[in-house]
Amino acid sequence: MGLIQRVRVRAIVLVRRGEDVLLVDHFDATDGLVWGVPGGGVEFGERAEDAARRELLEESGIVAKELRLLSIFENIFHHAGETGHEICFAFETDATGTPAATLDVIDGQESDGAAMILRWVSVAEVLEHRRITWPAAIPELLSGDSDTRS
Repeated sequence: MGLIQRVRVRAIVLVRRGEDVLLVDHFDATDGLVWGVPGGGVEFGERAEDAARRELLEESGIVAKELRLLSIFENIFHHAGETGHEICFAFETDATGTPAATLDVIDGQESDGAAMILRWVSVAEVLEHRRITWPAAIPELLSGDSDTRS
């Protein structure tokens, strides 16, 4: 039996440090090495901004002082033979001057306890599409392009 078809609501955070952005390294059997961003599901009764703060703290240990809403977009994608459908609330925060900004790599943790690696990557590398991004709209969000259809 396949995945239950439903629309998922996610909150993601683009954490900036000057010309760098904090990305999550993922390995996918189909796509190879890909970049993601901290974030996750919005729980029932939880505001998207609160979910973004919670997910960022849980995954990276970073406390966001300010979050700015960049975009709300629909993300329809195909992965592992299944179709996924998300409504994404994309936020941005600046980590300049925080302890996280002094590190090149941050050891993080997924909600299921699995280890995750977050690293600072230049925005230029992302805009050059050096790796696939999850969601695909990350380069457009970083460049300020408002058309984030995927």
